[in-house]
Amino acid sequence: MPQSPAPPAGGSGAAAGTRAISRSSSTSVARGATACCSSSPSRPARRRAPLPPRATPAPRPSLDARDRFFERAQQLELREAGQLPPLEGDRLLIEWDFEERGEERRTVLRHDGQEIWRELAYYEGYERYAAVFAILRERYGWRLAEVRPTRASEVYLYGDKPSAPLTIDELNAGLKRS
Repeated sequence: MPQSPAPPAGGSGAAAGTRAISRSSSTSVARGATACCSSSPSRPARRRAPLPPRATPAPRPSLDARDRFFERAQQLELREAGQLPPLEGDRLLIEWDFEERGEERRTVLRHDGQEIWRELAYYEGYERYAAVFAILRERYGWRLAEVRPTRASEVYLYGDKPSAPLTIDELNAGLKRS
C-alpha cells in the first residue's frame, strides 16, 4: 500500500501535513481517512451505523403494580361526607388506625372501637389524612373533637416526612379553636 510522503523538512507542520494528505491516494480520502485519526491514510475510517429510532420501553411490572394500586385506592377512598355513618355523642374522637393483611395495607377509621370507614393506606399519607379530616369535619361538624393517629398508623402515616406530625397536630388544634 502506498504511504503518504513525509512533510518537507522546511515546511510548516499544518500546511505540510495537509499537503501530504492531499497527495495521498484519493480513494483513502474519499473513504473518510483523516490525518489526525488514522495511522494509515489508506485505511478507511470506521463509520457508525445509523441509530434505530427510539422504541418505547416496555412498562416495568413495578410501575404497573403502582398504577393498579392508585387506581384501586381511588375507587375505595372516602370522597364525601354522606359515605360516613351517623354517630351519637357531642364529642367525637375518631381513631386513624392502620391494618396490614398480607400485602394489603389499610387505613381504618374507628369511633368507640366501631369501624366507620376503611380504605387503602398511602405511605406518607398525611396529605390523605388532611383530605379525610376535612370530610369528617364536614360530616360531624362541631362535634368532631379529634382525629387521633394510633401508634400502629404512625410509620405509614408520617413516613419519612419530619413535618407530618406537626401538620396533623395543627389540624387537630384547629378543632379546639372552633
